[in-house]
Amino acid sequence: MRIMKNTYKIILTFTLTLLFQFGVNAQTLDSLFQLAVENNSELKAVNSEFQSILLKQDQVSQLPNPQIGVGVPILRPETRLGPQVMMVSATQMFPWFGTFDAKKEVVLQMSKAKYEELSAIKLDLFYQIKVAYFKIQFLSQKEHLYEEAISNYKTIESIALAKVESGQATLADVLRIQTKVEEYTNLMKQIENEKSGLYSQINNITNQPLDQEVIIKDSL
Repeated sequence: MRIMKNTYKIILTFTLTLLFQFGVNAQTLDSLFQLAVENNSELKAVNSEFQSILLKQDQVSQLPNPQIGVGVPILRPETRLGPQVMMVSATQMFPWFGTFDAKKEVVLQMSKAKYEELSAIKLDLFYQIKVAYFKIQFLSQKEHLYEEAISNYKTIESIALAKVESGQATLADVLRIQTKVEEYTNLMKQIENEKSGLYSQINNITNQPLDQEVIIKDSL
């Protein structure tokens, strides 16, 4: 009796450990969105262009630095302090009337257009991730149902085999059950193939290894 209790404790501990690890490693939609923002090559390229335009906008908003000039007069005119031996001048370049505002407006429109492009790409990538994520979740639920069905048919198969030995059933009954088990096994293989394709889709967006499994929360 004590051995059985210890065995149950070990099984329970092992099961809880697996469930805990699965929950910890499960990737949320937000974490996948963040991976896309950080790693997606298209998004990074457009964001780099957007940042360059913002930098250009700052440059257009600033006037050029004043220029300092130093010269020596040829005639050296007299001043109250004596002959002038050196001249210092400072000049500031100002854009022609209207050109400053025009350039600023052009850069502003460029930044708006690039920001809209950036937002559109991000929205599209997030949508693709979300669709693939929920498809994986749905397929995982179906997979669990098929696993339960296979387990039930395996139990029925054992009972049928026992009945065959006692003459209460025929081998045809057992074969029908085995056919069902094979049918659900093939369905599970199809699900795994579908999930692999969805993993690749998400990993391509987030720039991760294509064959890497995406562990999701097992609930809809």
